[in-house]
Amino acid sequence: MKRICLIIDNPLRDFDGIVLIAAYLMVKNFEVFIVPMNAQNSDALSLNPDVVLVNYIRENNLEILNLYKNRGIKVAILDTEGVGKWWPKHAQILRDMKADKFVDQYYCWGKEQHDHLVSSESLNSKKIKITGCPRYDFAVQPWRNTLQPTGIPPGYILINTNFPLANPFFSKNSKTEIKSWINTGLTSKNNAEKFLIKTNELFKEIIKAIETISTKLPEIQFIIRPHPFEDMRVYKKIENKIPNVIVRKEGTSLQWLNMAKALLHVNCFTAIEAGFMDIEVLALEWVNKKEIRDHSNEPSLVSRNATNVDELIDWIKLLDSNSFTISKTEEQCKNLKEIQINNYCDIDGFSAKRVSENLIELANQTSKPVKNYSNKLSFVRLANLKAREFLGYKIYSLIRTILEFLNSKPKKRKQIPDLETIEALLLKIMKIKSKKHKFTVNYATKSDFHSPRQAAFKSIKIRKCG
Repeated sequence: MKRICLIIDNPLRDFDGIVLIAAYLMVKNFEVFIVPMNAQNSDALSLNPDVVLVNYIRENNLEILNLYKNRGIKVAILDTEGVGKWWPKHAQILRDMKADKFVDQYYCWGKEQHDHLVSSESLNSKKIKITGCPRYDFAVQPWRNTLQPTGIPPGYILINTNFPLANPFFSKNSKTEIKSWINTGLTSKNNAEKFLIKTNELFKEIIKAIETISTKLPEIQFIIRPHPFEDMRVYKKIENKIPNVIVRKEGTSLQWLNMAKALLHVNCFTAIEAGFMDIEVLALEWVNKKEIRDHSNEPSLVSRNATNVDELIDWIKLLDSNSFTISKTEEQCKNLKEIQINNYCDIDGFSAKRVSENLIELANQTSKPVKNYSNKLSFVRLANLKAREFLGYKIYSLIRTILEFLNSKPKKRKQIPDLETIEALLLKIMKIKSKKHKFTVNYATKSDFHSPRQAAFKSIKIRKCG
């Protein structure tokens, strides 16, 4: 039985789409492993799959992508940050990285990304496929029916924030985040520092605006949903002093949009998702900064942009009285349609199916290891690789944990959801597909790994029975 590993970076965002891909593959008799991104160095290599679906190509994961290729594992990429004005620059970076040598297929969200990759000659055009993004399958029926309830009565106003740079959770501080931007080549140090200054200004103004709006509308329930990579503490302070504010981080953005009356945001791509789901989108545009809006202006284009706090409050009052027309303005509709066509393929519920069909085609192709292909590794990367191989996962992980503690590094990212949650979603998917296949959902065991000593045993195995 052929096996495919699906790398998941952000469970809060990507879980549903990854499980839907797994369902399509499982039905076709593939053994599927969902692997947390921070375990791919240990688990994915040791599982030795036919194909691995990776969540991006950046400078920080070139080592592991090259190792896959060296071992004869085919590499497919579905970038989970698949849109934005940074894509032309990103395409050039992929060309400079010689991505074509270690990528077998690249799945684009839409035509614009595809065209950037082709025109920059980053990859052989035959390797580039337009699939759409599987997580947006759940913005439409029938998959929308599988979204889990939030536990909050419907009709609330959702506030999505987008400040992982000014308010980081996984990085030590904003400067660490900026350094990673610069290291990937996406921007210069000078531009990054200017962007950070404006982001910090905007972050402070948003906090004040949220407090003002929720205080002036005490009868309305507001849900603040921070970006998955944001620290929650500043928002918890608002929750603690304003009764009609709740801060929640679990679940996907689509889950929270599903039962929301409207979305409030500034420069947040959840606005696009809300547009796909016909949810009203209101932007706090009076606090926005040109430098940040220009970075990716798509969210502003699909929103009703309030010019002051009183205008926004009046809109929310009308919305709450059910007299506010939910239909988008003509300009919003035009912008949303154009953005969808250029960047998101078809929002038709079939993106996961398109991805899975390409993965199956790739898995059935013959492949041989590419010996000694790896780019020359830095001394630190080479030392880490050798240490991991020599010490095994447990000892290597223990040493890293101690070093991170001594350096006061923050917590690791949350792992993928538990087995029961995955099984429940798979059952819903099978019911919609009218398939009665029996399947198992378990953590990968010692017998699944070619080198158990190297494994972290954090991956989840999905397999059809019979």
